Amino acid sequence: MAADPPTSEPTSSQVAQLTAVLATVDRARASLPSLLRSFGVPASSPAERASVYRERSNEAWNSIKALRASLEAVQPLLDKTAASENADAVGIVVREREVRGVGLERLKDVMHNSDKGRKGKQKKEFVAKFNAPATPVEVDELVQRWQTDHPNVRIELRGVKEGGEAREIRITVKGLMWASCMLHWTDARTGGRVVMVERVACFGLKEDKSTYLQSQYGLFQTITNDAMHVVYKSLRRSERSETVVSNVEEVLAFLTDPPTPF
Repeated sequence: MAADPPTSEPTSSQVAQLTAVLATVDRARASLPSLLRSFGVPASSPAERASVYRERSNEAWNSIKALRASLEAVQPLLDKTAASENADAVGIVVREREVRGVGLERLKDVMHNSDKGRKGKQKKEFVAKFNAPATPVEVDELVQRWQTDHPNVRIELRGVKEGGEAREIRITVKGLMWASCMLHWTDARTGGRVVMVERVACFGLKEDKSTYLQSQYGLFQTITNDAMHVVYKSLRRSERSETVVSNVEEVLAFLTDPPTPF
């Protein structure tokens, strides 16, 4: 029996596929402006603004994933349609649309936390409030004083070795993130001991990762990079100075109020 001749009319399943693509396009188009508007949403606290940002960021991410899956599913149909148009384009009218890239560029700035996207919040020059810690007791005292002055953070000393020298400071900024600060103790050139933060890693509150890995979110990757820049600057200052001064308070100050787009 001869096969049925091919038909140019779309089947119901093909129409359903195209309808699904339109639905996911509409979802993505709505989620991206919503994400951008989250940076100006009125909120009572930074924690509330961060919550709004995370919620809309997750929706934007999920909508883009859904759109990609829909496009992959409909790609064979699109290829077939393009081949049919190339073979006979008579009667096919394609309307040209203006492409506006301003919103997309703005979204790129925000997601990558470029200087353009973050210029609204500038970090002040660091000024130490407490004496630089040189002993485990002084580190503990600094942590207690810092938490008293900054109720939005919780700080924990980890990996305490013989002699009381902690190997890590774990700081949690309520409603935003947690960060790991790896410490290195060494003999000071002028005698005694000195403790320096050597590595920082920042993550979202729900991320449970090794501190040797990076966050899955661009925002916390950027905060990590900025924190490491603070560490590098302080280490270079110590190398050029006759007296090595601990950078623990400077790093705590940065992580307590990190530069964010909200």
